[in-house]
Amino acid sequence: MKATIGRIIIVKGGRACSNGADRAPAVITRVWGQDNDTRNGMVHVNATALCDLATPQVLGTIPLYDTEDEATDATSYDEVAFWPERAS
Repeated sequence: MKATIGRIIIVKGGRACSNGADRAPAVITRVWGQDNDTRNGMVHVNATALCDLATPQVLGTIPLYDTEDEATDATSYDEVAFWPERAS
């Protein structure tokens, strides 16, 4: 999927955790680099995480992956992001 400003992603780990949750929804505020399609590999983005019962957290240059599995495998980052699953 193409990362663009305003799109919703899920951020996992680090400062995105709140109220016992290990993930939070976030809004992309900037996309870094030329190729912004996560189907071609990881994309770096800035985002604002909307934490549960907490102040929104600004996250800079976090890796965005196409799937949660890909993001989970990326253990060298404090925070990682991925696209939410589509509701059926």
